[in-house]
Amino acid sequence: SSSTPENSIIDLDQVKKNYRRLSLKHHPDRRGGNEETFRALNRAKIVLSSPKLRREYDLIGLDLEDDAEDHHDDHHASSENASGDASKTENDEKEHSNNNNQNKTETVMSHLASATLAGVLQMVVRTALMGVVSVLLSRYTILTIVTLGMLVFLSTRIYSALNVAAKG
Repeated sequence: SSSTPENSIIDLDQVKKNYRRLSLKHHPDRRGGNEETFRALNRAKIVLSSPKLRREYDLIGLDLEDDAEDHHDDHHASSENASGDASKTENDEKEHSNNNNQNKTETVMSHLASATLAGVLQMVVRTALMGVVSVLLSRYTILTIVTLGMLVFLSTRIYSALNVAAKG
């Protein structure tokens, strides 16, 4: 997706219209329908309908299913709750849900940051070890050859001793 303002505006009526058309075509109860495609269409509609989820998808490139479902459930709950007495509890639920959604997003972001940091650290450690090994091999070639010869000799002795013990 592009970051220009013209492309970030979504026509919700067009999204709903296309969703209806494609969901009728791919509905699992219809002949030729596909359940996975139907689920993907539903997920896409939910993400495209929510500016917050769309922004997260553009930022991370992942569809955060839990956030979308919570947002979708909140939308239904708020449309069903129309009485004046329930407005205070509705606001409390929305605040709790927003904190919950933010925690989930922060958790995903922290996992991504941890994975990135772990990858960078692994690369640094491997590069350092390769440098050390190459220096040791180039400076101490004869010592390295003798050490490898000893390791081969010891491994053959251990292998033959295990074969003798297994037979006896």
